[in-house]
Amino acid sequence: MPYVYDFDSLYDFDLSYDGWPLYDTGTPTGITRTGQRLFDLLPEYVREADTRDELLRFMASIGDAAYSTAKFIDDADPDTSASGTSEPVNPATAPAGWLPWLGWLIGVPVTDMDTTNARWYLSRAGAQAHGSAAGIQAAVQATLTGDRYCLVTTAVGGDPWAIEVQVNSDEVVDSAATLAAAMREKPAGANLTLTSSTPVTYDDLDTAYTTYSNMTASALTYTELRF
Repeated sequence: MPYVYDFDSLYDFDLSYDGWPLYDTGTPTGITRTGQRLFDLLPEYVREADTRDELLRFMASIGDAAYSTAKFIDDADPDTSASGTSEPVNPATAPAGWLPWLGWLIGVPVTDMDTTNARWYLSRAGAQAHGSAAGIQAAVQATLTGDRYCLVTTAVGGDPWAIEVQVNSDEVVDSAATLAAAMREKPAGANLTLTSSTPVTYDDLDTAYTTYSNMTASALTYTELRF
């Protein structure tokens, strides 16, 4: 007696490519997806001759085994992807397992970061500007939480080699990681100082400056007043 395939059992396992689900809505039943798509491309007379669905079932077993590859191709093409972008290279839609690869591709290291911070860092416009104020800022902010406050000041005191990085201590998760990120991005030979402090409150400003005129006379920006 020939072996009869139970085609529903073909879908009892979950294929994926490094964290990208094979199916978006649970486990489908019957002969569907890639195998059906391939079968539908055959000439009509071939499909009509397959009265017992033997060819269809055969193509389903082969086609669905290659579904993950077909899905990757669809997701990589902006014309067929769900987001309208090339999802493998989009930080917002790439599988979590692909983020280190994407970081390597664009020169932004995210290997030791959690998924949320990695996506945030990879999406920063200045992340690839290594050695610049924007590059230092993006790298430092990727280690922070909350509003990710970070002020990078170059040529401090007129010294072209002096860089100061100011962060909000309430947003620092790992001070060593924050400092390492800043040092990794600074230009060679530059002297970088990382300062972490808590911003002052409005009450503090009210005590320090009795009038608004006194505050404006200081010639300090709002950020400089806070820190």
